[in-house]
Amino acid sequence: MARTKRVFYAFPGRPAALGETINATLDALKNHPDIRKDRVRFTPWNELTIGGNNLIGSILESIDRADVFVCDLTYPNLNVSFELGYAIGRFKRVWVSLDTSIEESEHRFRRTYYNLLGSGYVPYHNSPQLVEAFLNERPYQTLDKTLLGESYRRQIGRQEEPVILYMQPPILTDSVIATKEVLQHSVFASSLVLDDPIENPSPTLEWYAGKLNLADAVLCHLLGNHQVGQLDHNVTCALVSGLSQGFRKSMLMLVQRPFQSPVDYRGLLDLHDTAGECKLAVQKWTDQLSETMPRRRPR
Repeated sequence: MARTKRVFYAFPGRPAALGETINATLDALKNHPDIRKDRVRFTPWNELTIGGNNLIGSILESIDRADVFVCDLTYPNLNVSFELGYAIGRFKRVWVSLDTSIEESEHRFRRTYYNLLGSGYVPYHNSPQLVEAFLNERPYQTLDKTLLGESYRRQIGRQEEPVILYMQPPILTDSVIATKEVLQHSVFASSLVLDDPIENPSPTLEWYAGKLNLADAVLCHLLGNHQVGQLDHNVTCALVSGLSQGFRKSMLMLVQRPFQSPVDYRGLLDLHDTAGECKLAVQKWTDQLSETMPRRRPR
């Protein structure tokens, strides 16, 4: 008997119409004879909601158990981006849906995700079209088509010095300046990998995966809600943060208030009001890391 294939579906909680379409799609697929014959089981993220709170542990465990990670990127959402990055880092088969009847959805996808992921999406306008697309492609039958190749599964040997990847925002705020000062005087001083969106405007998924394979830790610096360019930058930060979690790297996310913290990674995020508070948070984190990652010397 064929084993059960598990599909996890991630999508934003709002607008309600999007969830209605996806849930109708899943109901139709669950009752389809081919899906039953192939023993495919679907888990939408909202089935994991307990007492109104979405538990990140339950979500990541469900992604770990899944064979296919499906997500809807019609609307930018930091939770979904984080989960997508995590699924990529766990080498899951990824399948993306996009409601192209929504204004700007295709443009946003091309601007935010296309160059980074190097993959496309399945367009739809309604649940019957989405059902048909899933049945036509049947991603659960092509589990080897992961976004990262097998070479990224192999861990690279430790470098002579501890390495950190710092995702710097496109705005050089006082908090960013303070963060870089701390890093330049930390155990990571000689092995700081800087992801500067000005100097490196279009990094690919492979670029990030390669740097993460080398890194001992990852620091992702988001923008506050009212800062210019915050949506595009934060969506990318969320994806890379999820990817680093999938790669099992030590990770901290930073952001200056005001910021509405997504539920998925509230415990991974340090919110601060001033550059001084940011500096203290980074100093505390790097000091803790230095205790577990002592400076390594060449043989």
